[in-house]
Amino acid sequence: MSTSRAHRAGCVIVIGPWRVRLERARARPRVRLSPAAAIAALLVLTAAVPAAADAPSASIAPTLYVSPPGLRYIQVNGSGLFASCNPGDDDGIGFPNGTCTAGPFQITNGDAASGILVSATDLTRTPSFANSTNEIQPAVPLQGGDGSGDTAGWQLCDVDPGHGLSSGAPACDGPVPAPPLSNVLQDWPGNDQAWLLLNGSSDDLYDQLYLDESATLGPDPVCDVAWGLGNCLAEPDTMSTETLQLVGPTTTTDNAYALFTLVTFTAVPGE
Repeated sequence: MSTSRAHRAGCVIVIGPWRVRLERARARPRVRLSPAAAIAALLVLTAAVPAAADAPSASIAPTLYVSPPGLRYIQVNGSGLFASCNPGDDDGIGFPNGTCTAGPFQITNGDAASGILVSATDLTRTPSFANSTNEIQPAVPLQGGDGSGDTAGWQLCDVDPGHGLSSGAPACDGPVPAPPLSNVLQDWPGNDQAWLLLNGSSDDLYDQLYLDESATLGPDPVCDVAWGLGNCLAEPDTMSTETLQLVGPTTTTDNAYALFTLVTFTAVPGE
């Protein structure tokens, strides 16, 4: 157009030489969702909505019953009097190196599997059996004396300290035993020394030592091999029959009528 004019087009006023084209606005295309996409969108929207604080719920509390552990204890029955001494007799031990036996003892384990350990005190004139369930009985009646002499007592010693677990007893310093015991022993007990052995079998002394069926006793607890070599494990409510063997000193300075030792069996947690 070369001249200006006003033109009313609908509600739009056009003034001047410009060309203005009015077009109908195009409608936006519709988006169609597949059923699977619609469900997924609904799940997203649902997850975005926080759960109501008062939504109903339910819980379960499983209960586990535990049996109490078995009671650990140990019981010892039998005579604590040494007898059948050689040299000597049932009334006393002879010298040098008289050998006596005591027992048999019945060692009963309690309600729990346990390792059975055993220890013993040196032999003295005073019976000190505070922790013992047995009656107080003389352990080693000597063959003579009026009880007024030296009170040296007898110290427990180990005839073969390099063998097996240590009982804490010092090495014996008496004479060398004659064959065949010289193959398994070093020295007999010397002056005022004694060797105390816990036997778990009826074999003779040589076989017991050779087969590790015995335990030398001293102040430190050692494994009672009668329950099993290496672990001394006793199953619940089981029993072992054992004896004590004592080898006395070569010589003694204590002329008391009787000397006493306390042998203690201890049940410890077993594996």
